[in-house]
Amino acid sequence: MNNSLYDIASDLQEIHNAIIDQDGVISSDLENSLDRLNLEISNKVHGVGKWIRNLEGNESSIQAEIDRLERRKKSISNLETRLKDYVKLCMVKADKKKLGFPLFTAAVQANPPSVEITDETKIPAKYIKIKQVTEIDKKQILSDLKAGGDVSGATLVKDKTHLRIR
Repeated sequence: MNNSLYDIASDLQEIHNAIIDQDGVISSDLENSLDRLNLEISNKVHGVGKWIRNLEGNESSIQAEIDRLERRKKSISNLETRLKDYVKLCMVKADKKKLGFPLFTAAVQANPPSVEITDETKIPAKYIKIKQVTEIDKKQILSDLKAGGDVSGATLVKDKTHLRIR
């Protein structure tokens, strides 16, 4: 059982081809080889399947850690904003525009001009941009093709497969 999964699958394919070449007659040697290879491929797929399950568990753990760190990042960002607002409020109350320290300088500065929209319905048309997004509706194309329709530029694919590990 030192063969790779690919080697075992190739050997099985050769045996299937030999059976076809022999008009479906299976010799005892071919039958023994088939039994051995079927057992080997089963064992290999079992091992790889367990590895895939382990990877899925790792992926879930990593995603949970990413989510936890994103929540922590948001919390820290919110604290930073609150502290900046607090220091700005105190400096404004104390009429201090700028304070210098060895590691940094704190200064209350005017923001550049900006626009605040108070009622979008009253904005003139010349200030409104229309963004157009072109997107192919694959679900509708699939539905039409399944119903026997013809969609130029698209074909119904029925022979794709995937591996499901449950």
